[in-house]
Amino acid sequence: METHLEKSIREVMNQPQVTGAMCVDSKGLCLISKGTADPAASGYLSEISRCANHVASTNEDSPVTAIEFGKTCVGHFGICTMRLIDEQILIKRGDNVTTVIYKDKTK
Repeated sequence: METHLEKSIREVMNQPQVTGAMCVDSKGLCLISKGTADPAASGYLSEISRCANHVASTNEDSPVTAIEFGKTCVGHFGICTMRLIDEQILIKRGDNVTTVIYKDKTK
């Protein structure tokens, strides 16, 4: 029988631009991962979310932390620099589980 986490991850993976998804427990251990989500990064991502909660948390809800990365393009003669954001990791800490979603913004 499919667990609630498996069903939720499957639904997330069917969303546009999503390339990976992962659920992490309160100790930073990966509970489930699919696609490009790297289970070895679960502890780091959980800790980033925990730190973000200390900085930007309200009484109502924890923040969504976004890590964006991509390419830097330099124009002719070094006059113009533009950063293209290709990929994004979204992290949301819940009561017992942290959810991590990997997105490819070029799709």
